[in-house]
Amino acid sequence: MFYKFNKVLYLSVTLTCVFGMNICAFAQNTCRCPNPPGGALRCDDDQVGFCNVQNGNINAECIKPPLNIRKKKVLYSWILTILLSQNIKPEMISKSEKLQRILNTQHYIDKKTGIETFFTLPSHFD
Repeated sequence: MFYKFNKVLYLSVTLTCVFGMNICAFAQNTCRCPNPPGGALRCDDDQVGFCNVQNGNINAECIKPPLNIRKKKVLYSWILTILLSQNIKPEMISKSEKLQRILNTQHYIDKKTGIETFFTLPSHFD
């Protein structure tokens, strides 16, 4: 009985991967979008997902970091530069609780505009 169940489950997962929405072709990370309206953005594992809501509309994007970014600290400064619209150097992160909090929560609210942004981090950086 257990063998038959596993065989059916394996067949189901295999069919989903072959005929489904490409969920098995690449590793993916998921970025949740603020409510309302909510939802999620799926990005390839080597991309950063950004999702925010402006005037009731979701703005979501998967961005692959530049190829010259190899270290986590440089990746983090690149992400923070995008979010904050100002140049953030890697050495600034360890000195700022605010920047560390943004990275830890993967969430930022722009106090000037009120726009709430969630983001994901790719996992392939050392």
